[in-house]
Amino acid sequence: MPTNTPGGTPHLARSTAAATGDKVADATDLLQRDHRQVESWFHACESLSDEEQKAELIEKICMALKVHTQIEEEIFYPRFRAETGEQGLVQEAIDEHAEVKRLIADVEQRQSQGLDCTEQLEAMRQAVQHHVQEEENEMFAKARNTDIDLFALGAELATRRSELMQQLSAQKMQQGSTLDSGSGI
Repeated sequence: MPTNTPGGTPHLARSTAAATGDKVADATDLLQRDHRQVESWFHACESLSDEEQKAELIEKICMALKVHTQIEEEIFYPRFRAETGEQGLVQEAIDEHAEVKRLIADVEQRQSQGLDCTEQLEAMRQAVQHHVQEEENEMFAKARNTDIDLFALGAELATRRSELMQQLSAQKMQQGSTLDSGSGI
């Protein structure tokens, strides 16, 4: 029987999550919210005609996916593997992440060169959609039937996600100022 709410831990986890700006019910909920957000951005991207707005949204999608894959690989997958012994499911998810990361790099490279990235973006959307379905239907279902404290894990994921978003935003600002100043990299 799952014991996802051991004595007092959910309150502490929710407080920690609240400090990072996230109201986390549990780790799977946090990750699913990330999935829904990126799906909505992919959908919004399809209807945008303003190229600047579209480029900004694509940048948000890429940043969110980089952070999401990293927190899953650093925190969620190791904990899931340790608790369930699921090597194959975790390796498949990591392999799917590698494909998404490759597509992110393709999209970012094409955008930086001012080239159309519609085809690569659609391939990324499909890869993400496939990954999300497997993860939510198989991995998250199994995680909910373990003794993992999903509330504490959710708080840990939220904290790390916040750290990574700050790091990526700072890097972007630094790269922008380097490019704006005319000094090449």
